[in-house]
Amino acid sequence: MPVAAFSSGEGGSAAPVLKLESGARSSGMGGSFCGIADDIDAVQYNPAGLVQLHRKEIMLAHNEWIEGVKNEFVGFGMPINEYWTAAIALNYMHVDGLTGRDDSGTPTGKTFGGYNGLLTLNLCAQVSEGMYVGGNIKVVQESVDNRKGTAFCADAGFLYRLNNWRFGASVLNAGTEMELYEDSFPLPLTVKTGVSYMMLKNTLLLTCDANNRKDTGTDVRAGAEYVISEMFVARAGYKTNAAKNTGSGVTCGVSINHQDWNVDYAFLPYGDFGNTHRVSVSYKFGGRK
Repeated sequence: MPVAAFSSGEGGSAAPVLKLESGARSSGMGGSFCGIADDIDAVQYNPAGLVQLHRKEIMLAHNEWIEGVKNEFVGFGMPINEYWTAAIALNYMHVDGLTGRDDSGTPTGKTFGGYNGLLTLNLCAQVSEGMYVGGNIKVVQESVDNRKGTAFCADAGFLYRLNNWRFGASVLNAGTEMELYEDSFPLPLTVKTGVSYMMLKNTLLLTCDANNRKDTGTDVRAGAEYVISEMFVARAGYKTNAAKNTGSGVTCGVSINHQDWNVDYAFLPYGDFGNTHRVSVSYKFGGRK
């Protein structure tokens, strides 16, 4: 049912917007991004990585997810000086037209909707050569059939660059419980570790993440990004722990780049739930730090 994938209770935790990748670039690589984290989408994976922004950057993303659920994302990152960077992001996940049912499961003849809203504030810094640290403060609100709950949480991360290697780790969604329908649900506390390696004269980027989420356990994700030309980039990824009816875990994507604009697309099959599509557009502007 759509509401099962959308509202509190999936895997025993609230606010599924905290679990869903938004950016098409990271999604095309199987969601393996903790050890890359070099664009505004890093705010969802590793808050330390935003130090790698050399110019102001804005990203808009749209996600057509399963069972009519949609996700919208907008993020803005701004280098403050050579060592400090700040960012803000808004994430909105919503669905309409759900069938109302009574306690016995009988349709009531009414429909309803719901949403998850997430505000993220980021601050990160370079503390030494190749070493970055950062954190997020987040406010998340969940609404189902006009009943609302609000929770607060924080993230922390670090990233280390050594030649062509990058190593990252982050702790996400540590905070209060979400109170909804007179019940309380924990947020999906997640620990990520990631590594990436650039090879073939900076044309092939390989990445691998391990994620441990308190409510669903551990999964491993891997991806690759290949620069075909200055204008075109191809991506592929794979994530483990996929259920039998949710597809093989294979993802793919492509990017079209022109001057300061990037348009990214990702395709993620979900087996019996159908295929999902993500599109994001980013723009870099201003002088380099």
